[in-house]
Amino acid sequence: MTPQSATALVLAAGLSKRMGDFKPLMRLGGMTILERVIRLFQFVGVGRIHVVAGHRAAELGPLIERCGARAVFNARYAEGMFSSVSAGVASLNDTTTAFFVLPVDIPLVRPATIHDLLQAFAAGSAEICHPTFKGRRGHPPLIGGRHIDRILKWREPGGLAGLLTRLEAHAYDVPVVDEFILADMDRPEDYGRLAARLEDRDIFSPAECDALLNERLRVPPAVAAHGRAVAELALRIGQALNRAGHSMNLRLIFAAALVHDLTRGSPHHARRGAALLRGLDMPLMADIVESHMELSVTEGSPIREAEVVFLADKLICEDRFVGIDGRFLPRFGEHHQDPLSLAAIRQKLESARRSAERIEAAAGCSLERLGREP
Repeated sequence: MTPQSATALVLAAGLSKRMGDFKPLMRLGGMTILERVIRLFQFVGVGRIHVVAGHRAAELGPLIERCGARAVFNARYAEGMFSSVSAGVASLNDTTTAFFVLPVDIPLVRPATIHDLLQAFAAGSAEICHPTFKGRRGHPPLIGGRHIDRILKWREPGGLAGLLTRLEAHAYDVPVVDEFILADMDRPEDYGRLAARLEDRDIFSPAECDALLNERLRVPPAVAAHGRAVAELALRIGQALNRAGHSMNLRLIFAAALVHDLTRGSPHHARRGAALLRGLDMPLMADIVESHMELSVTEGSPIREAEVVFLADKLICEDRFVGIDGRFLPRFGEHHQDPLSLAAIRQKLESARRSAERIEAAAGCSLERLGREP
């Protein structure tokens, strides 16, 4: 199934009583929340986007049109969300292959989640695909067009969730690396939390890193443990640099270090891991993962997050701090009959030593002390 063959129903008809403001027109990251949700589906290439409006529909209509979506009016919006689901579903035609349902107050769903749902639906194993994060279902479900008539005829309690429970035999859970499928925005404190998280949305949270490593990729426990040890050391190095007046992005350092070996065991695993992260719309993390094996350190250049992760990886063996010599010297003995391997090891050792000297000077403390901290 291609994105172009899907439809998105965006539910924006409610009263927003608990928020104290009209959620679709609140601004989040330089645009209204409604614009942000419409752009999500447009970015992925979803063919049709229908926005169900009700409360203050006259204000939303022009915005919906400017965004290139279709406005659907729900005269019964005061009856609750299922009335908007019904109005949106009634606007679909008989040729609809599948459609997403996303309330406007879940505005930060990642594009990769939409791709994952489309791929799962195309595989043909289910007619209803639910995104899940850490075992919990979230939004938006992707529902096959053959269920349109069932939705329009549904009169039982529970709304759409109640109907989907009845259709569980047709459903399939799609694990995604996206905690935002669970992040709704009902109250002002929810809005503040999402606004703060928007600043580094292009960095996976620790929980998302865990989902990527242990649920999607199922990396060996030793790889995950190594990543955790490198991340904890890299974080301490970054904190030391910040105390000395630098501006390290600690979230970026920690997340990239957690997943730096996500494809270890594959040929050219740094490049392959970076490509995987770019496919998940994580270019900042991808750049660091790509350079964690080899990094050219230029004298006088500023210390960046990639160098911190590179060095931390060269100080950890398995999940233990061993220092640069402890990491490299045994490798000379392992490859003593292979001149090419010895040259490569020697080059990495020198890069690690230069980086260590730069970072110790900049942070004003020894890596040995940082490495031995509990």
